[in-house]
Amino acid sequence: MSKKKFLIINCDDFGWDEFANEGILNLAREQKISSLSIMPNLVKSDDLKDVSEIKNISSGLHLNLTVGKPITPISEVRSLVDENEVFFSQKALIKNAFLRKIKPNELEKEILAQLNFLKENNIEVSHLDSHKHIHQYPFIGPMILKILAKNRIEKIRNCRLTNLSHYKMKIVKAFTLSTNSHLKHFTTPQCLIPDFSVLGKADLEIFKNSISKAFRKYNIVEFMTHPATQNRVDSYLNRVDEYNFWLKEDWKQILDENNIKVINYNQLGIDTVEI
Repeated sequence: MSKKKFLIINCDDFGWDEFANEGILNLAREQKISSLSIMPNLVKSDDLKDVSEIKNISSGLHLNLTVGKPITPISEVRSLVDENEVFFSQKALIKNAFLRKIKPNELEKEILAQLNFLKENNIEVSHLDSHKHIHQYPFIGPMILKILAKNRIEKIRNCRLTNLSHYKMKIVKAFTLSTNSHLKHFTTPQCLIPDFSVLGKADLEIFKNSISKAFRKYNIVEFMTHPATQNRVDSYLNRVDEYNFWLKEDWKQILDENNIKVINYNQLGIDTVEI
């Protein structure tokens, strides 16, 4: 019995800025990617209208608890914000969760507020991933996953990385070990390819090598990407390089040669069956 091979191409950070929105929308409209995830507290409703009109692309929640302000009124989520009434930094969030300063009811309120904001703007939420992978970080991750299971969120990103060449990726791996057991409540891809982010560039050789490595062990794989029409001075990501890569058609030949089917998160668990 042979196994089918499936690839989800997910664009993170929709809502981060106008250049990410422009790049992701262009790729989605041309069906060059299969999925995207949205930062509800940063995105504008007009941009969500554009997303809702695109067919065959799944749209998820890019849960954000570390950048900007909550959607929930500050008075109701005081344990999630600092003295400036913005989200804690990633480091402070984990520390406060360890010290049990994060109130679970306030965390749940903000998560549901972000989900509901998307639904109120006609986004059919297909899955959840998170900014900086916080849903699989120690202390805060189990809290998030418990809330998601309670509220019947069925599909989430599995942060089992295929590239650990950068020290940040090694940290992510170490952190995710503490939450792997909680993933049994969800439908997930089997691993996550972070190579464009790790290496700071995007080309056919990197894509080919990353695909080959991932599918040697797994048959349901997610490729994480951060395309945009302009780079940011405050980010290590080469967003323009990623955007231009997906615009081309030559990467599709590699998938065809290896019998890999591109799917979106809505199809995960439906089309991903053995034959």
